[in-house]
Amino acid sequence: MQIDTNVFNQDNPVLIEDLVIDLKGRTRISSDSLYELQSGLIHYNFPENRITIDSFYVLPRFGEDESFRRAKFQKGITRIFIKKINLNDLRVEELLNNQKLQFGSIDVHRLALSIVKDKKYPIEPGTYKKMPQELIRDIAQPFRVDSVRIFNSYVYFKLYPEKKTNKPGEIMLTRFNVNAYHLTNIISAEDSTTLDIELNADIMGESRMLADFHFPLYDTANHWWFGFETEKLDFPKLNLMTQQLVGLTIQRGKGTISAPLISGDDFNTTGTMVFRYRNIRLKLYNRKKAETETGIFSLMANFFINDLVLRSNNPKFARKIKIGHVYTERDTQKDIVNFAFRSILSGMLSTLGINKKEQRQERKEYKKEFKKEEKKSKWQKF
Repeated sequence: MQIDTNVFNQDNPVLIEDLVIDLKGRTRISSDSLYELQSGLIHYNFPENRITIDSFYVLPRFGEDESFRRAKFQKGITRIFIKKINLNDLRVEELLNNQKLQFGSIDVHRLALSIVKDKKYPIEPGTYKKMPQELIRDIAQPFRVDSVRIFNSYVYFKLYPEKKTNKPGEIMLTRFNVNAYHLTNIISAEDSTTLDIELNADIMGESRMLADFHFPLYDTANHWWFGFETEKLDFPKLNLMTQQLVGLTIQRGKGTISAPLISGDDFNTTGTMVFRYRNIRLKLYNRKKAETETGIFSLMANFFINDLVLRSNNPKFARKIKIGHVYTERDTQKDIVNFAFRSILSGMLSTLGINKKEQRQERKEYKKEFKKEEKKSKWQKF
């Protein structure tokens, strides 16, 4: 082991050459006693300023029913397993001189994330889910991570509906990858830093999904925007979710979604969507469930209860494609994932002909602008 005292004049000093320290992993119990947290061996490579955690997991200490009972409110019971975490390029000089924690990148390999919720339990009074910008700004420790990458991961979500049943709705994402840039709370009023997140995954192990999210970090109005698209999806694959949560069965149909820009703030989101589909057919799977649906699918459920008919193709034969209009109000008791999901769903429902008042108004404005552009282009030809 060699210690070089000249390193303190360097931008990113190597304090000790040729030294790697291995620390034994440790196990902890969470403050609410619901989870066990454990890390594997922790390696600190001094020459490369890299920290490696061999494995990390969070496991519930009880079964689902007992976990829900102990939590008392509608909280997600979470399981996390990560094969390996690399924290690269630790900026030692910033930590020593300015007490700022900075990494060049954090790489997460083979994340397996599972979340289970039960809607039979109430949401805890006073619950407020912060927007991503708020979460970052509220961290006391100054930090900066240039990039975060998550490789070849798996996400599974299971939700028990309000009705007493042992059959939950389920959705899963496989081959899940994320690239995030500019994760920091070291910002100023003149700073235009934006947290950019790109992700891709297979929906239900089949159709590829691509999305990008953008969050200006200093913006206290919490403006944000995102784009979303999918490859062709076989809709009956979604029955694991729709039958139990909405009471609807998708009998057939395939399609794609393209929404290049959906924008929002603290209060709502707006945008447009192209939802192409062929030969779609839905029917009631459980009328009682559909009649009691109060969540994001309630508009669709009511549509079928009243025996209204959806158009089966978009575009119709020899017709222009119908544009869906996005409008969703934020539920401050739900997180950003719920906000984005409901935004996408509102555009899909709008395409199917199921619109809220705000979407009908947006559709009118869109048609008005479209006619103006058509007239303009005709005059330009002369």
